[in-house]
Amino acid sequence: MAKDPREKENKKLAKASKKVRRKQTRSQMWQAFQMQRKKDKKLIPFMLLGFLVPIVVMLALSLLFGWWWLNLIVGIMFGVLAAFWIFSRRLQAGVYDQIEGEAGAAGWALQNLRDGVGVKWITETAVA
Repeated sequence: MAKDPREKENKKLAKASKKVRRKQTRSQMWQAFQMQRKKDKKLIPFMLLGFLVPIVVMLALSLLFGWWWLNLIVGIMFGVLAAFWIFSRRLQAGVYDQIEGEAGAAGWALQNLRDGVGVKWITETAVA
């Protein structure tokens, strides 16, 4: 059976659209980082601390158990994870601080609330 040429074209288009979405996501993250960095002077030191502490801990553990190169790789992975976690939490707190006192802020916060179990608040906008 010969492959359908449209299938190949569809895969190519899907791959291209995925690449565009990833580029947009990186661009949005960079913009969010730049905005938060300007508002929050402690962001970069906390992110660096969050990145370096797991690396140092894992290298200290390698003194006890060996395999320093494996512990270094694991420490870097945990460090990147910790830095992104710190960034996301401080960004979220910054957004909530920014909308505090605005009309409709409570509804917006409920709509965007993530509680980790997939439950989404359903809200209706009231007429002012």
